Formats: sequence, structure tokens, C-alpha cells
Amino acid sequence: MGFWKKLLCCSLLTSLASGISLTAAAADMSTLDRNRPGSIHLTLNDAENLPVTGGTICLYDVAALSIADETPTFTETEAFCSFSADWDTIDADLAQDLAIYVETQQIQGTLAAIEVDGTVFFDQLELGIYLIVQAEESDTYEAITPFLVTVPMEEDGEWTYEIDAAPKVGIVTSSNTDTEDPTEPEESSGTQPPSTSSTPGTSDMSSTPSDLSSPSSPSSPTLPQTGQLNWPIPVLAVADILLFAFGWLMRRERTEV
Repeated sequence: MGFWKKLLCCSLLTSLASGISLTAAAADMSTLDRNRPGSIHLTLNDAENLPVTGGTICLYDVAALSIADETPTFTETEAFCSFSADWDTIDADLAQDLAIYVETQQIQGTLAAIEVDGTVFFDQLELGIYLIVQAEESDTYEAITPFLVTVPMEEDGEWTYEIDAAPKVGIVTSSNTDTEDPTEPEESSGTQPPSTSSTPGTSDMSSTPSDLSSPSSPSSPTLPQTGQLNWPIPVLAVADILLFAFGWLMRRERTEV
């Protein structure tokens, strides 16, 4: 398969995965700017055309576009040199195989976070083939299907260096955070009040009796003062009895004499 068919096949694969509309017209090779950097701009929207936020997209530089003797070819990059690829057959299966390869080989790509408007942007890209994989899923959405993008692409017989793609976003997952979030607050709210109320309640109740008893302690010094006024009474009473008895005995002796 010639270069034009290869590039057109890869371009058609990209259009199927990302929603780009292409024609079969071939661009003029002489107009290809080999030194011009390219870019890939992704837009992720759901079925209601709302931006899909959260998660990350990883870009892998799979093959470089090289031209020898006016014959363009794709050459695997160093990270993919051990990957056996038939670039004459560029399809969804190849993208899936490459996605498995980067995971098993733990190949490092270029990560970019999905912005709040659902967009991701990669720039200053050399000409070649790139694999796009969603590294981290967006909230409540499944990861997009891995796909390949060529930089540049043929569009209406012209070279396009700035690639705009809108990959299909997976359906809302069954285990979305809308069902998990209400559960967590219930557990946390149900757990916190008992622990929070019991601890302060215990300390407050334990401190309250001590606080109530301490005001009564000032009356304690008052009771001893009252006792100090009453304690001589028994002594005086006994002394009176003894004096009375002594006087009675003295009077009796006088009477007998």
C-alpha cells in the first residue's frame, strides 16, 4: 500500500474515532512542510453536548514521518521500536494493540488534564503518528476508546497541521459518584455527631458537677465559724455541774457541823 493510501487510511481511522470529516482527495507532497510543528486539540462533550470534565489524556509518539528519496514512510520511535506493526493496515485494532503495549511496557507518554470546558491541547508536535489514550476517566464517564492521529492530515486535498478531534465519550457508568456521594455524607454525618456530641457532652457533664460543688465550698468555712461559737457550751455546762456539785458538798458539810 502506498503512502497516500496509508495516510488516508489513518486519517479515515481518526475521523471515525474523533468525528472529523475528510475527503479522499490527496494532498500535494510538494506542499508538505516537514519542519512545521503540529498540534492536536481534543473536545470531549457528552450526548447532551455538555463538556466532560475531569480525568487525563495521554499522548504517545508512536511513529515519525520520514521522507527518503521523495518517498514518505513511517518509522517507529524509540519507545515503540520493539512493537511489530504493519503500517499498511492502520485500524482500530492497531490502536487497541498499541494501547495494550504501552500499558504492559509501562511507556511514559505526555499527560494533559481535561479542562473545565472539556478540552485538551497538545502542541509543538513533530510530524508522525500519535496514539491517544485516556489515562484517568472523567467523573461518571467511561474512558474514550484509544485511537490514532496523524500529523499532518489530509483534508480536502490540503495538509492540516492543527488537528481538531472530538472523540466519542463513553456512557455514564453505573457506579457514578452521584450514588456514592450521598452515601458517604450519610456515613460521615452519622458517625461524626455521636463522637462529637458524646465527647463534649461527657466532658461538659463531668465538669458541671465539679463546677456546681465548688460554689458550695465557700459555705464550708462558714459552718466551722458557727461551730466555733457553739463548742464552749458543753464545756460550760459541765463546769456548771461541777461547781454546783462542789457547792452542794460544801453546804452539806457546813450543815452537819
